Amino acid sequence: MSGRVHPPQSDCDGMFLIRRPVLDRNHNVWGYEMAAGGGVGTVEDAGDCVLGEGVEVGLAGVGEAAAILAPFTRNMLLGGRYLDLPAGRAFIQLGPEVDEDGDALAAVREAKEAGYGLVLDSYLPDMGREGFAVLADMLKIPVSGRTPREVIATASRLKKHPAKMVAMGVQDWQTFEGVRALGFSFYQGPYFGQPRVEPGSKLSGNTLSKLRTLGELLQPGRDLKEFAPIIASDPMLSYRLLRFINSAAFCLVQRVASVEQAVNLLGMSALRQWAMFMVVSDLDGTGKGEELAYLALQRGRFLEQCSDDVDVRPVSSQAMFLAGLFSMLDALLGLPMREALRDLPLEKPILDGLSGKPGWVRQWLDLVAAVEGGDWPRAIQICDQLGVVPRIAAVKYLKASAWAGERFSFSRKDEG
Repeated sequence: MSGRVHPPQSDCDGMFLIRRPVLDRNHNVWGYEMAAGGGVGTVEDAGDCVLGEGVEVGLAGVGEAAAILAPFTRNMLLGGRYLDLPAGRAFIQLGPEVDEDGDALAAVREAKEAGYGLVLDSYLPDMGREGFAVLADMLKIPVSGRTPREVIATASRLKKHPAKMVAMGVQDWQTFEGVRALGFSFYQGPYFGQPRVEPGSKLSGNTLSKLRTLGELLQPGRDLKEFAPIIASDPMLSYRLLRFINSAAFCLVQRVASVEQAVNLLGMSALRQWAMFMVVSDLDGTGKGEELAYLALQRGRFLEQCSDDVDVRPVSSQAMFLAGLFSMLDALLGLPMREALRDLPLEKPILDGLSGKPGWVRQWLDLVAAVEGGDWPRAIQICDQLGVVPRIAAVKYLKASAWAGERFSFSRKDEG
């Protein structure tokens, strides 16, 4: 193990900590790639962040079966830092900058014997690294910015390779279908957050009912008494509310047995946020849908908390929560965003921002997109334009991850 003294990890040195889902051929989340950046620290500090908060916070609410892909530097590999991760589900990810030599190969073999997998990032057959490739469990093949002919040629050359192929940088559903047909086993990229619009498809009656519930919850001027019948009209929502209010988190002396009492105990703001997230999380029950719902909740919390630090803002922080929460609505419903938002009574700046129109709200949504994509220079640039200190934004993003993970974890246990 390395003798290096690692810095305190309370805020990842002001770095943004993100997780990128790795999806299988059926759109289920197989695992997560952890990454950190955007701060003033070194690459080694980013690695410390991933191995610390990356597991503790970034994967809060994630099942223990999910794989973990952690980027490693040469020093981290030789120092045996993989021992900070759980064996059996963790993979060491090595990029092209990690030199392949005897010491590195020996360290990889030692890690594999200890139960850790190996992933080669941005791998192409003509770039060398064959010693690593022989030991690899997964090869991440870049597809963005390459022609179909180039991707086909790479897939053909690796067809008999024992390692699984991961298509990285998949931009849209058309590209996904193409690389899926080539035999790729796993997929990464922004495609999963885009609506997959099927010609002639219609929303189910259950989905339409949930959208009507969302519309009712968003109606302005409602008081707590009016919320109770809205929630009571949905049996599953009522059940979840009573489980939530009677959980250990509230430490209630006496059990709450009615929706009306639960509504009064929660209060207007907390109730609306909770109920809207529950409805949104039920719109798509697939593994992809669960990840989109988590991401929407995290976005909502981050935008609510971070925008509250800005002196002049055209909409409230509560409205910014809605902007984040509904930012994945098109992907969850498989509809263009304008159609997905059609019957929801949202403020015009929120509707415009979600629909892609330039403006203050759109800037915040562009910020979270830059962070999630690991485009750190762009994220810092937008922070400066919004008047937000990047370090503070990174801390609030980390806290939003923890907050969303805790609530999402509880929501998944509601039927247990």
